[in-house]
Amino acid sequence: MKKVLMAGAIALFGLSNAQIAAGTTYLSGSVGYSQEETNNGNNKTENFNVLPTVGYFVSNNFAIGLGIGYQTQKTPM
Repeated sequence: MKKVLMAGAIALFGLSNAQIAAGTTYLSGSVGYSQEETNNGNNKTENFNVLPTVGYFVSNNFAIGLGIGYQTQKTPM
């Protein structure tokens, strides 16, 4: 079992040691939705969010980026 854990740890370390070259541009983001309802069903809340992000690697593994987000929450009365 120890050998399997050690092999997994070495593999993960190799992945985390990867470099992203300077001059690379990236585009990322997230989208989320959640819904929550109380036990008696009287209150229901809906959340929605969007966060696009863009960035530029100025040197290896160092990026400068910009993101703008939108979030809304709806709770009917």
